[in-house]
Amino acid sequence: MKYLILLGDGMADWPLPDYDNRTPLEIANTPAIDNVVARGVTGQFCPIPDGLPAGSDIGNLSMFGYDPGAAFRGRAPIEAANQGIHLEDNQVAFRCNLVTLENNIMKDFTADHITTEEAAEIIPALNEALGADFPVKFHTGVSYRHIAVVDASEAATLDNMVRMVCEPPHNISDKDVSPWLPKGDGSAMIHALIARSQEVLKDLPVNQRRIAEGKLPATSAWFWGQGKAPE
Repeated sequence: MKYLILLGDGMADWPLPDYDNRTPLEIANTPAIDNVVARGVTGQFCPIPDGLPAGSDIGNLSMFGYDPGAAFRGRAPIEAANQGIHLEDNQVAFRCNLVTLENNIMKDFTADHITTEEAAEIIPALNEALGADFPVKFHTGVSYRHIAVVDASEAATLDNMVRMVCEPPHNISDKDVSPWLPKGDGSAMIHALIARSQEVLKDLPVNQRRIAEGKLPATSAWFWGQGKAPE
């Protein structure tokens, strides 16, 4: 038997004052969904267990039948596994966003939806400039979403790296990033990586082209979603 799972992530949206505080989904004409519901079985399911943060990583694990409390190791290790990146026992994977900071404000957590082809010029430059000075290797992903693998034995203990508090960049749009920099043992190295990435990115030809085209440049790397290899 085959199954098709459709996740309406964010589909409910917010109530609209101009429409009697109804949501777009309440207003929408949905004959296909209505047909499926009329011929199926409905119920409610909470995919986010108590004590875990609400997000697509936790929610999707639940939807596929995993126990996030036992299986979840962080967002980055899931994406690293998807890219075929093998993590050693002493390594931690971080999500590494290319972002746009202006006067230390999170202007755009997608770097203006930078293309994968443009990112493929940036990530190798980060490896070349930072790989010799830090126990880190960057892996090119898609658009602004990339992976940084850190050798925890050289940066901090594995557990400390995993416990570090790292804020997702999409949570701090239009905010000063200073209070949201990573916190905890081992975070000094991540701060240094962020600062050094800004030095590398500012003069890259790809960013100069983007500015000439009226697009926002990728001005910094941002680290979050870290964890060790999933089990």
